[in-house]
Amino acid sequence: MISNSVVISLYTMGVAIVTFPIMLAVLLKIKTKIKISPFLIAILVYFTFSLVCPTFVHSIFLNQNRPTSGFLQSNVFVYSLYNAIVIGLFDQLGMYVAFKKLMTTHDDKRTPIMYAFGHAGADVFIMCFFTVITYVLWAETLNAKGVDGFMELYTDAKYTDAENAIEFMKSLSVRYILLIALERVIIFIMHTAFSVLIFYSVKRDMKVYFWIGVILRGLCSIPGSLEKYDPVYSEGINQVFIFVFLIIFVAVAVFIALKLYRIYDSEEQIQPADLFKKVHKNL
Repeated sequence: MISNSVVISLYTMGVAIVTFPIMLAVLLKIKTKIKISPFLIAILVYFTFSLVCPTFVHSIFLNQNRPTSGFLQSNVFVYSLYNAIVIGLFDQLGMYVAFKKLMTTHDDKRTPIMYAFGHAGADVFIMCFFTVITYVLWAETLNAKGVDGFMELYTDAKYTDAENAIEFMKSLSVRYILLIALERVIIFIMHTAFSVLIFYSVKRDMKVYFWIGVILRGLCSIPGSLEKYDPVYSEGINQVFIFVFLIIFVAVAVFIALKLYRIYDSEEQIQPADLFKKVHKNL
């Protein structure tokens, strides 16, 4: 019922989610002799600042018993703006605290790269791993027991939910899985860029880059906010537009991060305006 190519793609993605960040961290460690501690710190900070803190804030402002809930969820644009502020602020604040308070002696410019592998690895694990495992279980169950056997195993779920799961699995394609994988690679690159940006902000005492990171990170979260607010609504938006939207702001973050990474050892303090003047000259 579910093609072997889809099942293999799901297994491959599940394995890659776990092994890819660890493999990158180990390779960086072997090649540069840099400490592995930023990788581990990043995982801890991610769970604290990118999961626990936003969840606490949502429990306050999105609580149905509070007047703010109705306003913030009144339409997709208000919700996306709110979500962008929360995600952008806490994601970058976690990095800032990590570099400022937990890694005071880590001055090597490759530190944010190692940190990003931990942060991005934790992010992809939380956001995708359990979903992929669920899809694998559904696919194997449908192939082994058929629709009737699948429905019998999910008697606790609503009948329509089980039916929707079956229809989704039937429509699942390798192309869709590859698109999800591509999106996660882009987000992995995004986290690496922001890690470099915030590292420079801390080590060169230039808070302006922290706020640039907050703004750009918030903008990068908008496609995800649209889907979280209403999956049906997001499906009505051209997926190419969503990818282009994400890529544009990730590209801006990567450009800034590369410039800052290259000048870090010179201890030069470069202002954002000077960075974009160089872009204008190159154009």
